[in-house]
Amino acid sequence: MSDPVTFETFEVEVYLPEVDVAIVEPAVAAVAVAGPTGFTGATGAQGDTGPTGATGATGPTGAVGNTGAVGPTGAQGNTGAQGNTGATGAVGLTGATGNTGAQGVTGPTGATGERVTPRVGTTTSSATPSIDSDSYDQYTITALAAAVTSMTVTGSPTDGQKLLVRIKDNGTARALTWPTSFRAIGLALPTTTTISKTMYVGAVYNSADSKWDVIAVAVET
Repeated sequence: MSDPVTFETFEVEVYLPEVDVAIVEPAVAAVAVAGPTGFTGATGAQGDTGPTGATGATGPTGAVGNTGAVGPTGAQGNTGAQGNTGATGAVGLTGATGNTGAQGVTGPTGATGERVTPRVGTTTSSATPSIDSDSYDQYTITALAAAVTSMTVTGSPTDGQKLLVRIKDNGTARALTWPTSFRAIGLALPTTTTISKTMYVGAVYNSADSKWDVIAVAVET
């Protein structure tokens, strides 16, 4: 609390003409001097918030602006290079073999096929025999009495067609000349007959080379 302040008073004597005047001594008011400010008291509790005022009216919506022009479409970029093909995956494991099914019923026996009888051409002797492969599957010379100086095979043979030539002399060995279309495969073509012995020469037609490939030669022992 502040110390009290003392104010001094003084008297003033005034000499006036002799007039009966009552001199009243003025009272001097005391001047208060402000003391130091006291400590600020604690802030009081905040009062309740007043109610929210009413929401003002919404203003009118402004006009929608014009839509801007659509810009031109840009040029399409180049197509990128195709990537490399990925590696082929590993082959999966083979599954287990299933059980063997029951054997079915045996079907009826088919009809017996027709017997194919070879077409055979025969001559007793000829120095220049000619064999028609369209007409014969086998050609036989039964008693060759002269050397064969020329032999030909005619016709239009098909690939794999067979031709068998059988020759036997008349008791005298005879020289043999084979067709130029005969080609020995893994053997030698005989150049003469064996006296009184039957000889077989078997050939198969090779259409790729237009040759009769001789694949068998056999002589009676």
